Amino acid sequence: MTSRTLRCALFVDFDNVYLGLKRLDAEAAAAFAESPGRWLEAFSRGEDAEGPFSRRFLVRSCYLNPSSFSQFRANFTRAGFSVVDCPSLTQQGKSSADINLVLDAVDALVADTHYDEFVIVSADADFTPLALRCRAADRRVTIVTASPAASAYRAVADEVVAADDLAALLLGATPEDEAPSAAVVVETPEPSGNGAKRKEKPENGRGKVELAPLQRQITSVTDVPNLREEFYAVLLRSLAEDVAKEPFDRDATSRRVWEACQAADANVGRSSVKQVVDGVLYAGLDLRRKPPVKKLAETWADHVVGLCRGARIDLDKQELAAARQWVTGGLVR
Repeated sequence: MTSRTLRCALFVDFDNVYLGLKRLDAEAAAAFAESPGRWLEAFSRGEDAEGPFSRRFLVRSCYLNPSSFSQFRANFTRAGFSVVDCPSLTQQGKSSADINLVLDAVDALVADTHYDEFVIVSADADFTPLALRCRAADRRVTIVTASPAASAYRAVADEVVAADDLAALLLGATPEDEAPSAAVVVETPEPSGNGAKRKEKPENGRGKVELAPLQRQITSVTDVPNLREEFYAVLLRSLAEDVAKEPFDRDATSRRVWEACQAADANVGRSSVKQVVDGVLYAGLDLRRKPPVKKLAETWADHVVGLCRGARIDLDKQELAAARQWVTGGLVR
């Protein structure tokens, strides 16, 4: 059976994606910036409830700050992109990428050509109204992010390609199987000293542990791992000990930390470990410099508080202190 072909309009917020990937995985960031034709080819195929489909990108627009990233401009023009230079317009370095992207997308929405799908490559929640407008016009919306994105923004999309999946796609890898969010037990083959399989236990707190209303609110809106306070302490201590002993590598470090948590009988899933590792990286902490556990905990707490603010969760002084104590396992008070 011949697959469907969707006529697509693609809009890339280069600065947002490149900087997000660079904090997460420098190699993935380089692949994104230097070989857009390769990842564009990977995005040309998809699947939804109706089955497989192919994408025909009739619009390929990339918005970047030429003052910072002009060296990548030619890579995108060679891949058939229309590159829109968006220099900084304020002393704070804010460029015009957002408004240019939105104006072009709205023009495409009302154009004579009917675009079946709008692909927005950015984690910037400011594009939520644009995504809502596309959906209201009965267009498919796909969002590609390279850093944490607000839940309201992700909820608008028909498909979300998260940072982990994007990095794996850019590096030609298959994302590791993650622990499901429901409280079930799954067999996951993991390397260990004796080559035996480990059984990943459900994360306490995901449907089993009664959390305080504040914790439930934070986890439901920000996707912060729903772990007990003592498990956060084990996770953060294990991470600090690992980076102190071994060279930091995002995937290898996350795997070792997960194994350490399992050995300590802490019900922490691999996805939760990755969220914490990625969170401190997004917050700007260099794990290659072997930060102590208190610095790790403080940075992770700052990241969580930032996610809460981005999700418009207003925390008073007491709630803020309680949230920081919880997500740091009591290591920061």
